[in-house]
Amino acid sequence: MASIRSEVRAAGPIREPGAKEPGAKEPGTNEPGAKTLAEAVFRKLRQDILKCRFRPGEKLLLESLREIYGTGLAPLREALSRLSSTGLVIAEGQRGFRVAPMSTDDLVDLVKARVWVEAQALSAAIARGDRAWQAEIVAAAQRLGVGTGEAANRVTYLDDDWVKRHSRFHAALVAAAGSRYLLEFRAALFEMTDRYFRLAVIYKPNSRDIDAEHRAIMEAVLDRDAVAAIRLTEDHLMETIRTLLVQDPATRADADGRIARLRREIEEAMPAIVPAQVNPAQVGPSPVGPGGDRASRGRSVARKPAGRKSVDSKSVDNKSAEGTSATSQPAARRGSPPLPRA
Repeated sequence: MASIRSEVRAAGPIREPGAKEPGAKEPGTNEPGAKTLAEAVFRKLRQDILKCRFRPGEKLLLESLREIYGTGLAPLREALSRLSSTGLVIAEGQRGFRVAPMSTDDLVDLVKARVWVEAQALSAAIARGDRAWQAEIVAAAQRLGVGTGEAANRVTYLDDDWVKRHSRFHAALVAAAGSRYLLEFRAALFEMTDRYFRLAVIYKPNSRDIDAEHRAIMEAVLDRDAVAAIRLTEDHLMETIRTLLVQDPATRADADGRIARLRREIEEAMPAIVPAQVNPAQVGPSPVGPGGDRASRGRSVARKPAGRKSVDSKSVDNKSAEGTSATSQPAARRGSPPLPRA
């Protein structure tokens, strides 16, 4: 379907207050940390595509890009080639490059793949992660402002700094997965999903509690409850897809039905993706607090209100220092139950 693309065109590109229009030269291409001009152009062009400053399906004309970024053709071609490998740009042979289109069918397929990959990465990270990994998750949550109410409005979601911290938080959750290729593929899917997330923010900027969603996922991961972490991550993504399906006239009437079918398709393949038995690495006592059964606590954490308690970096060590018992072992160690049906 092409309705999302038409909606983007109608809404216009996303621009924060004071942002420059495409066509204005961008002195920011000399970014700190960029080793080459091509690297700087790549970063800036990627951000502009993610923010929909170039619309889905739009032709990327080299001469126009030269004016926008104030650079030569060679760095532009290198940047566009790199972007084509990420899926954000489509190379059309001798016809040049085009921004990857957006559609409801593409979104559904993308979310399906992302949930499967996130499930594998989360399961592996929970099985392998040590206390340093746990501490980095808490630190990433603090940097993101989880528990502070910072993620409360549209302006925050479109802020470049928040977007970077958001990406790093999700990356920290799976950092211990132990597979470079798995993590690189996950990062690419995350970036492609981010375009749709930004579009959802335009439609319904204050319709969800992102802070509570992030906190719930983090606590399930720290509890080593793979089942809850996967389910909460799936719900996190479904909120974005629901917003866009409801806004698309072609899918509005059957939005709930499409989401239900998508959940079934995800679940049917899950046993082949995530092992039924997750065996955490022997890294000392698992984080067990006063909540008792981790499986039940992991499933209920989504209902906790945001801001109920602050994210404390000491909590990782405090949790780890507490003893475990036969009845309070993490669900992953006892053998995770099958994912509940949607």
